[in-house]
Parts: sequence; structure tokens; C-alpha cells
Amino acid sequence: MLVGGRSVYLGPPDASAVAYFTNSQPFRQLHPDGIAGPGHNRSEWIVDFVTRADKDGLGPSLADAYASSPLAAANAAELAAQLQAFGAAQLPKDLAAELAVTRATVTPWWWGIWVYGKYRTTRNYSDPAFLAPRVMDKLVIALLIMTLYLGVGDDLEPNNIVNISAILFMWSATTVFVAAGYMPSLFMERGLFVRERADGLYHATTYLTAKLLDEIVVNAVVSLGIAAFTFYGIRFVNSFGVFYVSYLLGICVGIVLAYFVASFAPTMDAANGLLPVYGVTVMFLAGFLIRLDAMPPWWKWYSYITYSRYTWGAVMINQFKDYNEPWIGGQTVLEYYSLDGVNEWAYLGFVCLFFLFFYICTALVLTFKQYQVR
Repeated sequence: MLVGGRSVYLGPPDASAVAYFTNSQPFRQLHPDGIAGPGHNRSEWIVDFVTRADKDGLGPSLADAYASSPLAAANAAELAAQLQAFGAAQLPKDLAAELAVTRATVTPWWWGIWVYGKYRTTRNYSDPAFLAPRVMDKLVIALLIMTLYLGVGDDLEPNNIVNISAILFMWSATTVFVAAGYMPSLFMERGLFVRERADGLYHATTYLTAKLLDEIVVNAVVSLGIAAFTFYGIRFVNSFGVFYVSYLLGICVGIVLAYFVASFAPTMDAANGLLPVYGVTVMFLAGFLIRLDAMPPWWKWYSYITYSRYTWGAVMINQFKDYNEPWIGGQTVLEYYSLDGVNEWAYLGFVCLFFLFFYICTALVLTFKQYQVR
């Protein structure tokens, strides 16, 4: 038994253990009358006594008493004899080669992902408690947007363009806020992650990749239906593929961003405060609430590292790339929002870079952060 990292007893858990503790000085300090109190089984009595002694500040006294006891001397002699007996023993060559490693052993990454998918992903996909939060939030938002702006997407009259721009902006910006629903899973699995990683079941990158695949696959299917429901209900024009991919990429970045915040935030409350703050900055500096040309120079740099600027820009270019009529101040819609001459797929490529950046950041935190300090 250990108290404060020091040994207080090493021996059989029988009557001799009870006798050892009842004859110790800390026991006499706690029980001057020599009576141990109501009966227990031996193991419970020993645990209760040592726990109470430690709470009363007698833990060091118990450790000192054991260190100077004949029992400790006998144990030390037995250990020395065992080491001497096995000191000259030779391990089989194959076992010695297997143990002569310079780094921690762990299962291959592909095996870790396969096992995760076989057991946890299949269980998650059959669990309504897992699926419902990943479907209902997007479905409710899409239903609100679609019914509110039903059939206005192909009306490119000047007085309707701001409505279309606002729809596309909210469609892109909501991917930041739905990301908050993905943070709890990383918090709830911290203890499990620490144990399994310590057991060599996977690297941190394997765990992160498996969890992202778990989320991305279900979101790819859900987003396809929701994007089609919204795109064709509002009657947007040009490529449905750009509309769908921009939404899916926004969700993917939101998921890995949520994982990044959850990986370093000390508590769930702290994470719930950090992510919305970042989400608000993303909304303000995406280029819709204030145009890029109107941003003060001390904030304009931030718009370049705001991923919703690129998801919103991609769907705006897709919607208005064939609309060349003057709108405000003789400028076309894309010129007004500083989106002229830009390829929508290039913008979606930039979004992929954000995903890669947050993935690397999360992997580094999961790899090097110590979640348990002993």
C-alpha cells in the first residue's frame, strides 16, 4: 500500500496485516485505548485505517514506521535475493530483440482506424443519441432558410440581390456555430484517450483521424440531402456541386476547429466561451457585414485567415458569375464584394488548407499535452 507515493505496507492481507497496523505508533495515536472500533473484514479495516491516518496527517508516520520495520527489511532481503537469482539469466534472443526498442510501441495507424470504425463508428451510427444532434440542427436551419426565402434564388432583380447575398452568407456562417455540438465528445473521452494511448492502441493522429472520419462520413450524407433541399427549394442558379461542397467543407472545418478548442481548453465551460467568440469574428470579417474595401487596415488582414470568407465567396461567385449587370455604383455584384476574377474552386481549395491547419494544430496538442499530472 502507498500513501503519498511512499510504501506503508507490503505483505499478505491476512491477520498479520491487521496485527502489523495495530502495533504501529500511528494506530496508538488514533486509538489510545487500543480498540479499533466496529468490526470489518480485514481488507476494509486496513483501507479505512490507512485512509483515516492519512487524513489526520499521519501518512508520513506510517511510511516511516514501515521503512524501519523488520517487515521492510525482510522484503528488501527477499527482493535482493530474487534479483541475484535472475541477474545472470538470459532472455531468448527473439524476446530480447522485441524488447530492445528505442521508442514506444503502438499498433499501425491503419489498424487503429479500422478497429475504431468496426466497433465505435458502427455503434455510433446505430445510436439515435449520436445521430440526432448531427442531423436536427442542420435540418432546422435549412428548413428555416428555405421556407423564409422560398423560390427567390433565381430572381436577380437589383432589389433582391441583397437578399440572395444574405442567404448565402448565413448558409456559410452557420457552419461555425453548429460546430459547438462536436466539442463534448472529445471532453468526455479524455480519460479513455489517455488510457488507450498509454496502452499503445494508437497514436494521437490515428485517434483524431478516426474521429474525424466518424463525423465527416455522416455529415457528407446528411449535408447532401440538406443542401439539395435548400438549393432547389430556394432555386439558386448554376452549380449545385459548389453549393454542396462549400457547405460540407465549412462543416468539416467547423468540426476540426471544435476539436482543436476542446483539445487545449481546460474545461467545457472555457471551450464553450472560446468557440463562439471566434465564430463572431468569422461572421464580421467574412466580407458581407462589412465589405473588404471598407475594412480598416488594422482588421483587413484578419479577413484573409477567416475561412467563412472563402466558403461564402465560393457560393457568391457560383451564384453571380454569369450576372454582369451593374448593381451599386456601376459595379457588378462580384466587383462590389471584391470577388471578381476569382475562381470558386480555388476558394474551396483555400478552405481545405484551413482544415489541414486546424488538423495539425489539434494533432500537436493531443500528442504533447499532458491531460493527467501525477
